[in-house]
Amino acid sequence: MNFRERGFSELFVFFSLLFFIFFIPISVSFAQIFLTFSIFGYLYNVLRGKSKIKIPFNFILLSIFAIFTILSSLFSVDVKTSLKDLKEIVLFLIVPLFFNAVQKKEDIKIFNYGLSLAIFLSFSLSIFEYAGIILERERASGFLSHYMTQSGVMALFSILSLCNAFSEKSMRRILWILLFSISIVSLTLTLTRSAWIGALLGITFVVILYRPKYLIYLFLFFILIALLSPESAKKRFISAFDPKDETVKERIYMHKAGVRMMLKYPILGCGLDTAKIVYKKFKPPEAVRDVPHLHSNILQIGAELGIPALIVWLLFIYFSFVHNLKVWKFSKEKFIRFSALSSLGAIIFLFIAGLFEFNFGDSEVKMLFLYLITYPLSIFERERKENKNGIRGKERDC
Repeated sequence: MNFRERGFSELFVFFSLLFFIFFIPISVSFAQIFLTFSIFGYLYNVLRGKSKIKIPFNFILLSIFAIFTILSSLFSVDVKTSLKDLKEIVLFLIVPLFFNAVQKKEDIKIFNYGLSLAIFLSFSLSIFEYAGIILERERASGFLSHYMTQSGVMALFSILSLCNAFSEKSMRRILWILLFSISIVSLTLTLTRSAWIGALLGITFVVILYRPKYLIYLFLFFILIALLSPESAKKRFISAFDPKDETVKERIYMHKAGVRMMLKYPILGCGLDTAKIVYKKFKPPEAVRDVPHLHSNILQIGAELGIPALIVWLLFIYFSFVHNLKVWKFSKEKFIRFSALSSLGAIIFLFIAGLFEFNFGDSEVKMLFLYLITYPLSIFERERKENKNGIRGKERDC
């Protein structure tokens, strides 16, 4: 890759995006700072005529979702609380930014290696945490503020690393298999059941699409992980199927309350980030805990932003899946196809795990997810353009 061919402003955007990706598993503040740099850097290139902006369809849906979010905040039961959290919609700009600013697969590979380094550092800290060497914690969270956020990031990366292992050869394949393994270990140490289930189904889906006969190896791998897992992880997994488990019961209460809240505020919801306030009025009498959220993407979005916003969000998930499935089916380049495959696995993970956890509300998970579902569309767009130009060139030669 020749950096000399790029001007200063293009290099500024490239390195801003690289550091943005790198810091997602380490520091949300630094990640968002570099995201801001890259946004302004790209807009500068647009104003100078060096770059253009093309809007992908799933960003149109995200924009409509953002409008509902703004309206919900303005008519919230607690406007001050909602407006304070409204800045999160800026993260939606990740989609048009990566769709337009990055169309070279070589750039994406560098970004993914940068992300891998950060994941390895996070994995190392998780091991130290769980061993009690540094910041002794029962549920490892790495550099992130919460173990659930860590589980979401690790689950998404595990799908990405597995797909990269499928697309590479020799030593690079071994490297990605090792990265896949450490991300699964890190995910296990978070003791987060929803992420385990979502990752398992996302990875299984990826393997089925790629080569179903590999399911036996996947099964053996997860059996090995289960056998080697600490006792706390085994107990945590078994508790997911125990109806008497307190956390299971509380999630049922949250879901009941969420449905009641959606029926009470069907159009614009109760307001962004106010479910934790309104929950006290709608929770069943037997519920003990007051909660920060409803542990479900569907219920949280429906209750806080309203049913129309929920429908738009579901359409965003659906079309993101459909568009990446087309890339998987029709791209002729191996790296692009497997990038789309990792995107499909990421969508399966976010949706399934999101039935039991509000993972779309985690900034780090959201940022990594939007990156993963966008860059395959971007590099596929470049492939299509090159193919069209190649055909036109051949026609002129004739």
